[in-house]
Order: sequence, then structure tokens, then C-alpha cells
Amino acid sequence: MEIVNVRLRVVAPRAKPSPPKVKKEGKGKPVEYRKVLFEEGLEKTPVYRREDSPVEHEGAAIIDGNDSAIVVSPDMSFSVDGYGDIVLHIT
Repeated sequence: MEIVNVRLRVVAPRAKPSPPKVKKEGKGKPVEYRKVLFEEGLEKTPVYRREDSPVEHEGAAIIDGNDSAIVVSPDMSFSVDGYGDIVLHIT
């Protein structure tokens, strides 16, 4: 007799993991301002580093990260939630 394959499945209750919350200070000073062309025309737009972005911002902005950039148009706003996620709002 030869055993070729054995499978085992275990189901057990466990605590749901919760991601760590991020403390945001909300200072968010722009690194620079750039002229950006939107449908409405050229607009002087603040550029924030992602880790230094404000908790809330209304209007045009660029959020510059290590691996990506987010462009927020003039008719939008953004906020940073407790987990550090950037949430865009259409106004």
C-alpha cells in the first residue's frame, strides 16, 4: 500500500485583524506650487508630499507619493482617514 496524497482542512474561529491607525497632524504645508492646466484653465496648484498632506483640503492639489501621484481637480476635495487612506470627494 502506498499513500500518494493527504489533505487536511482545519476551520477554527480567530480574532479579526485590525489595521493600525495612523496619527495625522494636519499641518500639511505645500512643498511647492505648480501651474496646472485644468478644463477651467491654468491654476496655481499646491503640491503636497503624501506623508505631509493635510487632513482635509478643498480644491485643486497634487499629492506626490513615493510610487504615485494623485491629481485633485478644482471641483473636488480630499481627506485623509484614520488609516492614512486618501479619500476623494466630488463637490
